[in-house]
Amino acid sequence: MYRIEELITIASEKGASDVHLIAGLPPKCRIDGLITNLTEETLTHEDCEEYGRQLAGEDVSEIIHRGQLDFSAAIAGRRIRINLFRQQGSVSAALRILSNTIPQLEDLGLPQAVRQFSRWNKGIVLVTGETGSGKSTTLAAILDEINRNRPLHIITLEDPIEYVYTPQRAIINQREVGMDVEDYEHGLYAALREDPDVILIGEMRSPETIETALMAAETGHLVFSTIHTNSAVDSIDRIVGVFPENKQPQILSL
Repeated sequence: MYRIEELITIASEKGASDVHLIAGLPPKCRIDGLITNLTEETLTHEDCEEYGRQLAGEDVSEIIHRGQLDFSAAIAGRRIRINLFRQQGSVSAALRILSNTIPQLEDLGLPQAVRQFSRWNKGIVLVTGETGSGKSTTLAAILDEINRNRPLHIITLEDPIEYVYTPQRAIINQREVGMDVEDYEHGLYAALREDPDVILIGEMRSPETIETALMAAETGHLVFSTIHTNSAVDSIDRIVGVFPENKQPQILSL
């Protein structure tokens, strides 16, 4: 059985974006969008339990209560986004290998209009799209553009932290939900008392988080977040639809 560090090293050398560990199958990885074997040995129930312990330590028992664990870690010199969960009585793992460097906006092939977002002083910017479409990478590039060019205070609320920023002209506080703060709602309320100029919310989920984010944008902050929709119209519908019917007109006007 390979140690988890060895699997991540092999996957990195192959150029894989993800690693999947499932009892009864060889370790799998995703390369250029396709799933393939990472190694040939079949994983047993005991192997997967051991990988769970290597990844989560004592917290692996929390899977029983929560159903899954989401967190990030540095393994074999790479930052990894980790999701552990149980299926058919065994631990399974989905590991996303994150880039060690934050790409620059001009390298992502985005429309030129995106460059202006890093120059705004207030408002809300939502990056939308399906899972794996590059929302987090796009936001990281925008925030790092601010970091390199503007003397501002950036606060991020993430679940988990994916890209780690090196402060340059900006100062940056990165808070991980479940580790540094209870949830997005409490983290966002606290952030508004911490003299931020820019706030990144990993994902807008609850009505309380959405309403506070809109309020922050209205009161002179620049707010960035993501939402799992495929168009601007769908995004508005999703945001408004989260709220009770009697409150929807007010949120729509915001």
